[in-house]
Amino acid sequence: MRILFDRLQEIVRGITRRFGIDIVRFSLTELEASDREIYLKVAPYTMTSIERVMTAVESVNIL
Repeated sequence: MRILFDRLQEIVRGITRRFGIDIVRFSLTELEASDREIYLKVAPYTMTSIERVMTAVESVNIL
């Protein structure tokens, strides 16, 4: 079952990369200091993953 999941994941990543989208996981050590500070402030109040919080932060920065 794991082999099937890994293969499916490779296929999806390949398709999204063709459209210029790269699917990655965030790590606190990889974040800029300002983004890490924001995440650490909101983390106690949400069950949202770090990836989703950082996506919301990036969206607000674009606006």
